[in-house]
Amino acid sequence: MPAAPEMADRYDYLAPRLRLFVSLDIQGSTSFKYASDNVETWLPIIHWFYIETQSTVERSWLKIAQRLRHDVPAAEPGPEPLFWKSAGDELLFVKEITHPLQCLSAVLAFKDVLVQQNDAIQRRSDGRLKLKATAWLGGFPNLNKEIPLVGSYADAYGDDAMVQDAIVQNTMVQIARLDQGTLPHQRDFVGPSIDLGFRLAELATPRRFVVSVELAYVLADMMVRNDLIDRVNLQVDEGQVLKGILNDKEYPVIWVDALSHRSPRSSLERLMSRTSCNAEALRDMCSHFIAEAPILVMPYIVVADRCVYGTVPPEHREKLATIRRRISQEMGKEEQFVHDQAAAAGSGSLDLELSKNLEEQAAKVRGRQVGDDRAPPDDKEA
Repeated sequence: MPAAPEMADRYDYLAPRLRLFVSLDIQGSTSFKYASDNVETWLPIIHWFYIETQSTVERSWLKIAQRLRHDVPAAEPGPEPLFWKSAGDELLFVKEITHPLQCLSAVLAFKDVLVQQNDAIQRRSDGRLKLKATAWLGGFPNLNKEIPLVGSYADAYGDDAMVQDAIVQNTMVQIARLDQGTLPHQRDFVGPSIDLGFRLAELATPRRFVVSVELAYVLADMMVRNDLIDRVNLQVDEGQVLKGILNDKEYPVIWVDALSHRSPRSSLERLMSRTSCNAEALRDMCSHFIAEAPILVMPYIVVADRCVYGTVPPEHREKLATIRRRISQEMGKEEQFVHDQAAAAGSGSLDLELSKNLEEQAAKVRGRQVGDDRAPPDDKEA
């Protein structure tokens, strides 16, 4: 039987994380497909979109991150956004945020992707297809959850059905054991923030690169703090009710003008072109909305148990500590079960090895709980 995975590696998913999600979607793809009875008309374009977009994201991220770091030397861009999954003609990307300026880098990078890919896909489709984008933030693991999609208990614990049955009863324990080493495209993200992002995506257009209120707050805050005013052209439209979101409270529609880089090509575009809204006023509006809305939380970033941006709500610390205690208790039950099985089977049993592994894992989990009740110090210098 293979040795059970060490909990020090598997427990990482419970560290507080802020993730940025981006949707890139093709507008007009359904009618484009139905208008042709030849799959060769549309399939090469869709295939090109899947392959070339990922490469373009990497190139744009490097270009924009380097440019922003030149303007703000303290900015740490980190790795580029990673492909999460596809949904038909929509590609989804995710990036873990470890510095608030990465939100600005990501939005600028995906705007650059839109500029490049929109021109290309319109040429390939005779102007019938365009791209649109949406971006939003999600906090983990208190508000949202990640679920690994690879691995199995048989891989870690062998084929003993009785042992597996005892181990897989608790969902959080399952996730803890399967988390380590899974890439974004090998896991799924679920929760209110994910649902909100998909609702916002319905409002996006090739011009209107929609962003969530939390992301707009960070963008405005970074532009004000770092003297980067008007680095992105942010616009605000009248709020809309998003089905099933925030108890039907109107949600402000905030967006980046994806066409602000070019001169108006028509009288309509000239009328639609506007200067960016006031960043300080936008930041204040977003802060007030988040404070008044149910569920929403002001964005915060924790790196290596230290809060580097924003403030961790006390209830989030308490909830995380509770989750960890639950997992420790469940692992204790597993440990006792396997120990009893090993004792009944006698010395030399394979279950004895598993029992020792579980004892070691439980000890590590208990050790990780020591600092759970301490609030990470706040650092407002980001």
